[in-house]
Amino acid sequence: MSEIMMHVTKIRPTQLYISQTKYQRCLEQFGRSGRQGLEPIPIKRIGKDIFFTDGHTRALVLHQKGYDRIQVRHDADDLDWIMYLVDLEWCRGGGIMTIGDLESRIVAESEYREKWIRRCDRKHTRLEKRPLRDLEVCLEKDPDKKAATCREIVQSLPEWFAINKIVEHHIEMARALPFVCASLYGKVVGFAALKPHHRINCEIYAMGVFREFHRRGIGKAIITEIEDYCRARGAGYVTVKTVGEASRNAHYAATRRFYQAPAGFKELEGLDGLWQEPCLYMLKPMDHTVDGSPAAMP
Repeated sequence: MSEIMMHVTKIRPTQLYISQTKYQRCLEQFGRSGRQGLEPIPIKRIGKDIFFTDGHTRALVLHQKGYDRIQVRHDADDLDWIMYLVDLEWCRGGGIMTIGDLESRIVAESEYREKWIRRCDRKHTRLEKRPLRDLEVCLEKDPDKKAATCREIVQSLPEWFAINKIVEHHIEMARALPFVCASLYGKVVGFAALKPHHRINCEIYAMGVFREFHRRGIGKAIITEIEDYCRARGAGYVTVKTVGEASRNAHYAATRRFYQAPAGFKELEGLDGLWQEPCLYMLKPMDHTVDGSPAAMP
């Protein structure tokens, strides 16, 4: 995304305090050059959440000077997105929802370092050891929440979910299907909608994780929850259909690698003619024997 103008209240802060020293320098820069003297502010969007990744002081000064719309740019750097979810949760807890809420949080540099920099450093150190220490994976029951989660995540992944008609069908189906959510610091970052078949098999009907959290172990945690769901109901298999190798689609090649390892699925059958793209049917047996009379799966 190139530089654009955006209403400042639409962008959430990820910082609890502003340094008085930096704030004063920014005011002086504005006094010399006006808004043109302040660089565009980097932002990131994860699903429906748009937030600052830096530049809070600049944004606050512009807001105080009466600028409702500010110049921003997409932050394409590979940053510590889990830490940003922590920051967003801290801000929610502190009532810091827009940049104007930081007007009462301008503090001396020493206080800023103690209350903010050291707090972030301590949390970052803990996350380095166990990045997913606070990951929550569970079944969601509310149909509206299931549909909203499905919509937010699949619409952020157009390389995998490109056809609007199919996307809308997935969203509607999600309302009624068993639904696994993976959440970090108040944000659902991944999901799977499940479709039980004939009491012995549970199909992953749709699954998605925000791109920023790929290859971090969240998908595997969702698969583990699905396996627990199957075992509790006596199901012997988990299956999934995905785009086959003949498509030469790099994004689905990554999907197949995920299902093969670390998820542990095996290629079972190519289903030609089922979709416009070649379809691959994959299966993972559970580590127990189905006795022929399993409990019914909801």
